[in-house]
Amino acid sequence: MNKHYCRMLHRKDDNGFFDIKVRLDAQSYLIAVEAGEHIHRILASDRELRQGVAHWGARSKPTHAFVTTIMLLRSGLCSRIDAYGQPGVPLTWYRSSGLGQLVVAPGPSEEELELAKTLVQERYFYRTAMDTSRMCFYK
Repeated sequence: MNKHYCRMLHRKDDNGFFDIKVRLDAQSYLIAVEAGEHIHRILASDRELRQGVAHWGARSKPTHAFVTTIMLLRSGLCSRIDAYGQPGVPLTWYRSSGLGQLVVAPGPSEEELELAKTLVQERYFYRTAMDTSRMCFYK
């Protein structure tokens, strides 16, 4: 079942909640994808930012979570956006390094390396948005 809206719960002053459904129309989605691609192009071409960063320089499509965040930021409906666990990584990237330690690393394929670049740049954007806008990011 395709949902063309997202559901947001808002806290009321009396500790209750109320529901708002926000329509995610095709035009908003396309604008957010275009904005995400533009953000990636700008970040990828910044020589200072990529110095010393193993995964940088993504020019691929933004992730769905990133596009959704851009749509929410553009909507003006939110006084604050809390993002938990973004950007997420595929479960296959978690590997044991022994002694109960887990490391997160992409595999050797071009597709996984490109996704790693995309996620690093999106994480940078989230951190920047936290400092300059109404967004909270928790990892």
